[in-house]
Amino acid sequence: MSQPAHRSHLAFAACVLAGAAVPVFAQSSILPTAKYAWQENIGWTNWRDANSSLQGVRLLPSAFNPRFLAGFIWSENCGWINTGDGSPVNGIAYANLTGLDFGVNVGVGGACNGLAWGENIGWINFNTAPTLAAFNQHARWDAGAGRFRGYAWGENIGWLNLDDDTHFIAGRTCAPDLTTGAIPGQPGYGVPNGIVNNDDFFYYLSQFAAGNLGVADLTTGAIPGSTGYGVPNGVINNDDFFYYLTIFAAGC
Repeated sequence: MSQPAHRSHLAFAACVLAGAAVPVFAQSSILPTAKYAWQENIGWTNWRDANSSLQGVRLLPSAFNPRFLAGFIWSENCGWINTGDGSPVNGIAYANLTGLDFGVNVGVGGACNGLAWGENIGWINFNTAPTLAAFNQHARWDAGAGRFRGYAWGENIGWLNLDDDTHFIAGRTCAPDLTTGAIPGQPGYGVPNGIVNNDDFFYYLSQFAAGNLGVADLTTGAIPGSTGYGVPNGVINNDDFFYYLTIFAAGC
């Protein structure tokens, strides 16, 4: 397989997408150097560049500890693939029971589940653990490496390869890096920039006060080594604040 080229009609399609009635996301959390995955029947899939990366795939609430995905994958041969709108009904994970609450989740231990939708290829199932876990090839998020591994399954296209050693999907993994600036509405608000500073702290504080589960729910307990440390539990309390304070002080 050769390195895929970034083609001009990707930008054109992104413009079409931007004008459609779709959710607006912040910048993709997928690395520009690790954004392609291969599917033998449809070719390369690009997980980052939808609408100049503003509607590419995001790992939420962060690539450090993702619970679900949001945004669009682009395939030159079959169009857009929707991984979710970033707003699970329960705030924690997509139920995948109706078309109003579908998407890809990242479960315990990084194992993926849930569905992505491509209007030209149908559903892509990321819950491949029942079939592939015995071979350690199920779709999953490898937190240690900051990348996806394994295979997802499309009934109409076959296996989507997330396991290649050269071309794979990786994300930013600096947990306390949450924003470029702390002023709502300014460019870069809520978009990580690779730098940890006071803007990140005050951004977290504002999301904590607002009760934003997607950002502020970080842990079950605040004691390192305790059960649930670093595992979101659907509740925002002082444990989450002190957990963020700890990772903020540690930096990246």
